[in-house]
Amino acid sequence: MAVWNSVNISYVLSKNRIDAEFYKEEDVELEFFLNKLCNGEKLKYVTKEVTERFNKNQCEEFQYNDIGNTDLIYGNVKENIIKSSEAPGRATFINNIDDVLISSVRPNRNANAIINENSYLQVGSNGFCNLRSNSLNPNYIFAFSKTKYFIATLVRATTSSMYPSVSNKDILNVPFFMPEANEILAISEKIKQSRKLLLDSQLYFNQATALLEKELGLDNSDLDDSPNKYISSFNDVIIGKRLDPEFYNPRAKTIVQRIKNLEHTTIAQNFYVKNGFPWNSKKFLEDNSGEPVIRIRDIKPTYIDKQNLTSIERNYANTITFPKAKAGDIVVGMDGLKYFYGSILEEDCMVNQRVCHIERKSPDSISSEYTTFIINSKIGQAQLLRDMTIATTVGHITNLNVAKLVIPIVSKDFHDNITDLVRKSINAKKKSKVLLKQAIDRVEELIEEAGTK
Repeated sequence: MAVWNSVNISYVLSKNRIDAEFYKEEDVELEFFLNKLCNGEKLKYVTKEVTERFNKNQCEEFQYNDIGNTDLIYGNVKENIIKSSEAPGRATFINNIDDVLISSVRPNRNANAIINENSYLQVGSNGFCNLRSNSLNPNYIFAFSKTKYFIATLVRATTSSMYPSVSNKDILNVPFFMPEANEILAISEKIKQSRKLLLDSQLYFNQATALLEKELGLDNSDLDDSPNKYISSFNDVIIGKRLDPEFYNPRAKTIVQRIKNLEHTTIAQNFYVKNGFPWNSKKFLEDNSGEPVIRIRDIKPTYIDKQNLTSIERNYANTITFPKAKAGDIVVGMDGLKYFYGSILEEDCMVNQRVCHIERKSPDSISSEYTTFIINSKIGQAQLLRDMTIATTVGHITNLNVAKLVIPIVSKDFHDNITDLVRKSINAKKKSKVLLKQAIDRVEELIEEAGTK
């Protein structure tokens, strides 16, 4: 059914756009609403574009801030250290702490970021509109950029249906809402604390990693590079039942041997190893309105946030008696090429096919935090990548590969220290998200309250 909206020709001429979708009634109303509410204030009046350009001769390595490495939930750019000699053409602008990066492609994804401290020189992609605050607290600017009003304004401005994008001019001309100074301060403080908790989360994880590497000798360089040539005995080939040379790379064999020299166990000795369910793909929803379900794309080396999952139709899910995975269980993606990560569940939810689901056999088993950490570590990934088989361009592992994964125990104190650090890392990240959401929600509440006056 066609939906009509009428606008004045002068309005059309002022926009220099003739595509009908641009003039949808709700979008036109939103523009008038924000223009009136913001009283002429725009993003360009509180920020300036970053102009200092990156030169490959400035350093040997740098932190590359690009859209692909931006966390869509937390708004931080993940570690992405690359050599200057291999710098992509988009690596353009020198970023400072607190710069706000607004994605100019697919603005509906809201891949906006605020820059945290990093020991490397930071370089921003020109796929972002790289902005620096003039004087306003940059944490508030970032919070505003994550609101539904900012997103809707940029989505409307997109051009090109195949690769929707906006210009820096579009971004800078977004109406900018300025509440009272005390509200700006309170919102900014929540964002500041959220960012600190995110850094704390990474610090706890790094401490756990350092502890593991020191205990197992993985901080030595002898395992960093795999040799180009190596020899395996015919007996190894018979036992391995594999002919691909990658399987016999001595790196994984050396790692496993180091583990076996210590007290160790396996996944199968401590967990039940299960499959996910082959849910009907036609029943999937691209939001969280149905029954949340874990798919391979949801598995990251951390925990599963149920609110970030896609879902399946609830009525359909209720007709299937397949049990949910429980809080504390672990899921491992079984398709990949460079990694096979594991995630710990914080809440009960459904599991899709090609996802391995493991459940603790008893409270006395090794902890789920410790196990997930080991799976995602060098020693876990080395084993899974060694066992991987490749069909066309995608690698695969099986439940058996997960079940026989060797896990070092070292000592109870070691196990408990790792468990504690991983739990602290997860809890800090969860608190970070809560504060971030509170800040964004408050900006939106203030906009809506101002609109009713």
